[in-house]
Amino acid sequence: MRAPVQTLIILAAVVAIDSVPGARDWLIYDRAAIETGEFRRLFTGHLCHFTTEHLAWNALVVATAGAWIELRRIRGGALLLWAGPWTISVGLFLLEPNMVQYGGLSALATAAVALIALSEKCAWLFCAVVIKAIIGSSWMAFDAEAVVSGISHQLGALTGIGVFAVGRVSRGIA
Repeated sequence: MRAPVQTLIILAAVVAIDSVPGARDWLIYDRAAIETGEFRRLFTGHLCHFTTEHLAWNALVVATAGAWIELRRIRGGALLLWAGPWTISVGLFLLEPNMVQYGGLSALATAAVALIALSEKCAWLFCAVVIKAIIGSSWMAFDAEAVVSGISHQLGALTGIGVFAVGRVSRGIA
């Protein structure tokens, strides 16, 4: 049985960033820093978390969904893992000009679950993703000051749908 290597790389990066003092400050999605050319933050912000609980819940969903995508060889999985964060962050940058900082894997997790739901033709799971995106909140709060970005989950769902569509078009099943 093969291992979900790409998912493990993402999760190892998340744990490493959380373990190294000061790494989050250098890598978090920070609008002012991005505006000065620190474009890496568009990707790396997704790997940063505000609390250990935030990291644990996001990692659990990404580990499960990412492993599912890799082990089932769902078309577009690598595209989702490596291009998804860029797409989501550019959307946040353009659509949420008041967002100063953003961090976490929840938008990417939403994208992964949307891709699974569509690829596996699982209507109830797709409905759950759509409801989560419409409601735009998390089912749990990480702390009293946590702000859940609803638009990030909407962008995640759209990213998963987009990756699915690209996979179908590339196979000629449009």
